[in-house]
Amino acid sequence: MTEVEVLLEELVDLESESEKVAEQQNEAKKAAAAKEKKQATEMRQRALERFGETSKRQTETEKEEGKKETERRRSGGGALEWLKEKGESLRELKETELQDKKEEREIQKMQHEQFVGQLQATQVANNDQI
Repeated sequence: MTEVEVLLEELVDLESESEKVAEQQNEAKKAAAAKEKKQATEMRQRALERFGETSKRQTETEKEEGKKETERRRSGGGALEWLKEKGESLRELKETELQDKKEEREIQKMQHEQFVGQLQATQVANNDQI
């Protein structure tokens, strides 16, 4: 083979490689465009569907993907327990507050009685001096 033939062969190889690369890029662009178009139609579909249809579709896709069902609401047992505990704690708090107020009133009563006793003692002392 002559040098010209070798160069021509290299040119043909380079051209075929560039065509393959261009074809791959073209296919990638087409795939990206198809994916984008699919996403766009799906978004349009979602925008137009009703709430019931949306929840139905979501449950279907979750089942298809094998996702665990969402946790359902429990019965009111937990809430009732919490309310009972809250009521008991409030009752206990009120009882302690009442007890504290009662003790405070007793202390004030004793102080008042002491004051009155001292006042009477001073009046008796003043009356004796006169």
